[in-house]
Amino acid sequence: MRRQLGLSACLLLSSVTWAAPTNLVANPGFEDGATGWNIPASQSGAGRALITADAPHSGGHALLFDATKANWEVGALSDPMPVTAGTRYRFGVWVKQIGGYGAYKAVIDWRDAQDKHISYSNDWKGNNRPATYALHGGDFQAPPGATHALLNIGVAMGSAILMDDFSLVAMPPLGPKLRAYLFSEPPDADDKWLVRAWMCNEGDSPSQAGTVTLVLAPGLKSDDPDRLLPALLPTERLRLEWTVTGKPRSLPAPLSLKMPPATPVVGDTSTTLFVGLGAMKEGDGHGVPAPHPAQAKPLIGTYYFPVMLDWDRSGWGVRHVAYLTPLLGYYDEASPEVADWHILWAAEHGLSFFAYDWYYNDGCAYINDALEKGFLKAPHRSAMKFFINWCNEGQCTWDKPLNFSTESLCGFMEYLCTHYLALPEYLRVNGRPVVMIIRPDPIIEWHGGPDGSRKAIDAMKQVARRHGLPEPYMLCVASADAAALYRRAGYDAITAYSYGFGEAPRRPDGNWDYDDLIAEHEKAWQSSLAGAKAGGMAYMPAAWTGWDDEARAHEKSVRTIGNTAGRFREMCRLVRHYTDPSLNLVIVEAWNEWGEGGYLEASKQRGLSFLDAIRDAFTDSHGPHVDLYPTPAQRASYNTDITCDQVDEMYIRRDRQQRGLGDGTRPDWTFDVPGDFKGWYHMASIGDLKVTAEGLSGVSTSDDPMFQGPTLMSIRAADWTALRVRMKVDAGAMVQVFWTTPEAPVTTEEASSKLPIVADGAWHDYVFPVADNPHWQGVVRQLRFDPTNAPNAHFTIASITGLPRQ
Repeated sequence: MRRQLGLSACLLLSSVTWAAPTNLVANPGFEDGATGWNIPASQSGAGRALITADAPHSGGHALLFDATKANWEVGALSDPMPVTAGTRYRFGVWVKQIGGYGAYKAVIDWRDAQDKHISYSNDWKGNNRPATYALHGGDFQAPPGATHALLNIGVAMGSAILMDDFSLVAMPPLGPKLRAYLFSEPPDADDKWLVRAWMCNEGDSPSQAGTVTLVLAPGLKSDDPDRLLPALLPTERLRLEWTVTGKPRSLPAPLSLKMPPATPVVGDTSTTLFVGLGAMKEGDGHGVPAPHPAQAKPLIGTYYFPVMLDWDRSGWGVRHVAYLTPLLGYYDEASPEVADWHILWAAEHGLSFFAYDWYYNDGCAYINDALEKGFLKAPHRSAMKFFINWCNEGQCTWDKPLNFSTESLCGFMEYLCTHYLALPEYLRVNGRPVVMIIRPDPIIEWHGGPDGSRKAIDAMKQVARRHGLPEPYMLCVASADAAALYRRAGYDAITAYSYGFGEAPRRPDGNWDYDDLIAEHEKAWQSSLAGAKAGGMAYMPAAWTGWDDEARAHEKSVRTIGNTAGRFREMCRLVRHYTDPSLNLVIVEAWNEWGEGGYLEASKQRGLSFLDAIRDAFTDSHGPHVDLYPTPAQRASYNTDITCDQVDEMYIRRDRQQRGLGDGTRPDWTFDVPGDFKGWYHMASIGDLKVTAEGLSGVSTSDDPMFQGPTLMSIRAADWTALRVRMKVDAGAMVQVFWTTPEAPVTTEEASSKLPIVADGAWHDYVFPVADNPHWQGVVRQLRFDPTNAPNAHFTIASITGLPRQ
């Protein structure tokens, strides 16, 4: 049995002050089979997790995770290992990626004495795609209350890895280390400022008690600048508050903390007084005034989500949240006047560009009216830049699956060249138009690796050159740990949509304190900037307004608590230090992600205070100013009551019209053209779905496989008596077809027809007498087909056709 540490640094510990480290992981190299591990025999779909003698890191065995054909991640758990709260542990595992380009996880799950989850460390951090064995891990501190830990390991869908030689060892104490930040809120109605301090002992020993003093700029005073700083245990947090009054003699007015000298401090113990809160004033009702932009250094932008819906009508389970109310109401994002208000507010507070979330697939564009009919028709658009953030995540797939072929990618670039890239409002870096791709990994996988991806992106750049444009500056959203891979794949710079919650602890109510996340973001910026530089890429850091998904998740929602304008302003002040001078860009998530609680634009509850925070942090335009907003009559004219389903229907019909397709009045599909699914590919519990000259085929991965046909069909039920499916299948007892109508948009057992299967692997015709069912009436919008009720069944469908009424 092997007890290998895998981390050579562990062997350098002093034998005088610290005992030789013991690996807490039982059976770390799987030499004793699955002893000490819970490795489920049944995994997601066709996923596999097994101990193998092929290519171990050392010894004779390694653990293989193969999710290349799974429909979810593949994983395993270790047995519990005893730990001590506050102790620092060094964790490591040797990893080799042998398939795909997805992430892997080697997570420490900290638990308390009642086996209740406390927090995770190293959560889904495996983004380096090691082609040969590489050491993955780091130093992590057991949180308060932790008595034991589990290792939660695995790989994402579409990838395969080998893991070997795990180690988790307690490390000698390094002593206390305080991280501290100082925040100034804007003045209240009585010209008083609330100043807050946040501190955390990130060391592994208690800090010393002492006194912390708030040092004020001339002209300011505080009720009691000196506060007791108690001894803080490891991971313990302290929050202090002061009320500051007076009038600063000059701006900016510095504030700082004088800390006890005995304990090292990281973070930022200085700030300036937040004086830039605007006075909200209703406009005159005659259009939108021309903006007077505030100049920011570096250039600041924000992600723009291009659809706004009345939450009480929108559908998708979204509901109105009383404390999240857009000042403009639930507006039509395609209105140029709405766009002008956005441009006015953004430009006058130091924002220089919008990164439009943009949806496209193989010739089809989706929810682009906010950009093309709103922003690009707005009279004040010259005050702002924009660029495309291609959200290649699965939209625009109503008739065909995602396509990242070179031909499709060149079509994407052709659209950008003919619609956007030559416009004076389009953002450029070093003369090159910026194009962001939010998910580079599927493109890398489609083209067989980073070298194939680079060839495809080079072809896209050639499209731009044919239009007389400079080649695009390619920006991707990805982990900077793998910057060298993305550089090889054809990208110039790397960023994030947001860094989220990091490894900050949850509150007892399940939410997160926003001030905890400021520390997590600074660590992420620091490591990402270093990772990008090491990989030869530029870096754009991302700041975060916070999170609140109450509108969508309801009772399962989580929130950031305390994301005030002052705390957000400090995040903005900090992110300046991690700006890459070669790029000179910072982005904020987001302008209007109302369904996620992340927004900069004006709300009824907090006005424009978050934009004031940006103005105060990034520009020289300090001090009071006036923020205009539209009249009630103007706001009423912007509002829309369109639903999500209506939005989808509008874009689907527009796309089909542009491609010369009708509404689909005939149930008639023959699958004889390789790669052409005819809209039949939205699936669940089916692996290896494909179309060859023989037909549409796949393998069921559960006893309830299904896939759906094209949406928004207009099949008159009265015109068809039956549906005939020509199919061969080798397992199962029953095949079933479902249908939906505008009156009954969700599939049910009542609106379906079943037939017994001939599971001999030969061709048979299955004729479903749908007209005998009383629910076969009106207009049929969509069909669903369940080819079998058995797992691991192989099926092929040659055709699905309707039998007309005679």
